[in-house]
Order: sequence, then structure tokens, then C-alpha cells
Amino acid sequence: MFIDFEVHSAKYNMEFDEKLLCKCEKEDIDFALRFYAWEVPSVTLGRNQIESGVNEEFCKNNNIPIVRRVTGGRALLHDKELTYCVVCNKKILKDGNNIMADYKELSGILLKALNSVGIEAYYGDKLKSNVGAGYCMNLSTICDINVNGKKFIGSAQYRKNTHILQHGSIPFSFDRELLKNIFPQELDFTHIISLSEISPKLDVQKFMKAIKLCFEDELKIREKL
Repeated sequence: MFIDFEVHSAKYNMEFDEKLLCKCEKEDIDFALRFYAWEVPSVTLGRNQIESGVNEEFCKNNNIPIVRRVTGGRALLHDKELTYCVVCNKKILKDGNNIMADYKELSGILLKALNSVGIEAYYGDKLKSNVGAGYCMNLSTICDINVNGKKFIGSAQYRKNTHILQHGSIPFSFDRELLKNIFPQELDFTHIISLSEISPKLDVQKFMKAIKLCFEDELKIREKL
């Protein structure tokens, strides 16, 4: 199942991802892929995040929605970006019961898609992590995707019985002033990078097509997406 690029509110986007997971499980759908963007800059909080580290008063005064994700991780500003959502049955993965292996397999398909459009990407196992910061992009894991020594794509996952949902942010650019206002703690912009810095002329439609083809090839999906 493929759902083409859409633009919606933060509440709609997060609720739709969760409904998509439930639909795939209920109807025994092996795979679904969705691309989307956000109507306005929005903040999502991780499923189990207790202290958000988000300036809620600033967000309220500037009409920036704050919603909670079904997936884990830290707070993230969604602004100028392409967001992806993958839902799949554990059985189509190499080791469907291994959380880290599944995360790395799905992220690895994104990595392959990046390489196919000329972007040299790799896992972030050599980056330092600022675990004290509330902003998600300031924390790098061994399964995050990096370019030029900086974190590029961060993803989060949720598992429900037979299926897995993984979604993540592919930033086109960062509004540094907006980020500083939303996340009061010190932000380290030296360890993050956006698409405009890597490949400003990359055709986004071409990139989405590359992602679809890589998922089809790697997961051996019978029906064309």
C-alpha cells in the first residue's frame, strides 16, 4: 500500500499514522508507505516523554501545535521537511523480533535510497550524543542516518503485536531562530545537517520514488507500490 505525498495538520498526521498501523494489523496488510508534510511548523513529543524541554508558552503564542507521537524519542520540530511513515508486518523483515535489527533494516533502506540519488550516507555510530538535550536532532543513535559527519535523518518506532510503525523526519532546512525559541536549552547545530546543505537541487519527487523502489527491492514486496 502506498499513500502519496500529503500536507496535513500535526494532529491529523500523527493520528493517521496510528490508524494506518491499526488498519494494517487488522487487515493483515504486510506493508504500507506514506509521505507527508505539515501545514504549519509543529512540535511532536515522544510517546513516553515526561519532560519535553519545549517552550510551551512560545508555541502557544505563535500558534505552533504540540502533539504526542505514538512512537518514542524526544521532542522534534517539524517544519520544512519530508516526513515518511512505514508500517510493515514483522514477518517480512530479516529478524522481526529484534528491535534494533528491525530499526536498522528499515533505516538502511532509506540509506540505500540516499546513496542511489548520489548522497553518501551512513549510520551514526561515530557521532557524540548530547543526551541531556530535549531536541531530538541533538541525540544521535547508531541507527540514525548521517551525512558529512552530521545527523541527517532521525526516526522513531512503535511495535504493536504483529506490525511495526517507523516514521521519521527528512529536513529540507532548519529555522535556527525558531528552534532556539522552542527549545530553551543550548542547541548544537554543528552536528546536524539538512538537504539544502547536502544536495539543494535534488528533486524531491525523484527522491520519494527512490525510497519506494528501495523498499520494494529490499523487502521483496510482491505488489508494486
